[in-house]
Amino acid sequence: MSFSFRQLTFQSFGSVDPALNFVALLPLMAIFSGSMMSVATSISFMISFLSFLPIIIFSSKNIDGAGYPSYVLHSLGLRLSVFTGIIYILYSFLVIPNILMFSSFFVQSYYFTHVKIEFDLLFSLILLLVLAYPVARSQRITIRTVTMIGILETIGIIILSILMVSITQDRVVNYNFSSILTGNFWEAVMIGVLMFSGSGSGIFLFNQADQGMGKARKSLLVAYVLTGAVMILASVSLTMFLGKMIGPYSSNPSILLNIMESRFGPVIPILIVALLLFSAYNLMLSYSNALMNMYSNYQTKILNLAKPKPRNYFFAGLLLVDVFILLLSRETMGFYSAFVVIAETVSMTYVIVHVMVGLSLFRSHEHLKRARVMGLVSLLFLCAALAGSILNSTSLFEISLILFIVLILMGILISIYIHSHRNGKVEFME
Repeated sequence: MSFSFRQLTFQSFGSVDPALNFVALLPLMAIFSGSMMSVATSISFMISFLSFLPIIIFSSKNIDGAGYPSYVLHSLGLRLSVFTGIIYILYSFLVIPNILMFSSFFVQSYYFTHVKIEFDLLFSLILLLVLAYPVARSQRITIRTVTMIGILETIGIIILSILMVSITQDRVVNYNFSSILTGNFWEAVMIGVLMFSGSGSGIFLFNQADQGMGKARKSLLVAYVLTGAVMILASVSLTMFLGKMIGPYSSNPSILLNIMESRFGPVIPILIVALLLFSAYNLMLSYSNALMNMYSNYQTKILNLAKPKPRNYFFAGLLLVDVFILLLSRETMGFYSAFVVIAETVSMTYVIVHVMVGLSLFRSHEHLKRARVMGLVSLLFLCAALAGSILNSTSLFEISLILFIVLILMGILISIYIHSHRNGKVEFME
């Protein structure tokens, strides 16, 4: 099976999912940055792009489809490579239920507020079942669907952004740049980093590309630049459109639909909800596709297993974990608060994976010095963003931090088990 340049591009683009970011992560960023949301988005894109450069550099020579752990193996060794792969798998298990929780919350909060049945839970489980068929059935079906929906949501976000700007041309946005050094601005930046975190998912399909490595690498850059342009345009347009309503919007994203209905009529909110659901489904498909490929390649290229565990067993385990997270989240914090906590946790864990890749590039002796310096630069910017968010955190962030520490400890313990099982003794760090 081989994939074209366009399919690889939208595999990465679909794993970022601009339309879902528009209604899910931008309001979350607005909680911490207010009218500075577009500034936080731009800084997030810059940091994410710097952290993405080591991926581009490594992908010039590495096409095995194992992705991040394969890049770490390059100069940090097998132990940290195994750890990186486990961490990626662990935080990937959180992504799909997080998408389901927000989508269900958003639809219920606008259309079914007074419904007494557990609509949000039922709706999320239905979405999960609809997801299972194409992922389990055929990779070709998945990638074609991702490409089609990716094109659709790009057009939808651009049209929506132009529509919002067209009626707010006389509105001036007051930026408070002093908030960059105070308050919770860097929490917004960390959420923004998460917004671009899926841009590298095409690397897990590189071993099946039919366009050669040059075009395969270009697909990453095209997807990343397209995503950055769309999200910065959307954040600027949304900030201008909302004005003083950005506060209420940050506490309840569905308010955007009420404002849209009052200004444009009932059709636009329906289209936004439809775009959200298509986009959420697209992200789940593309992320599942990347994760399943990474899992297969990780076993054969990193762990060197002669008899890899079947993908279907892994996918069945993924679905069971998703259901468990949905049930636990709804009974403890509720879907929206759980969405905030998990989003921040995934963002921090994503930073760890990219720090490992940046460090691996910096220590590599096979690349030019200027390329190695980019690994160090990406590492420093990621660590600065992470430190800024921790130093200026909210109460929910404390829960995210605990969950993040748990994931890191799980990653270490699982890695120790793998090495003890492979070598007959317990060892992790050199």
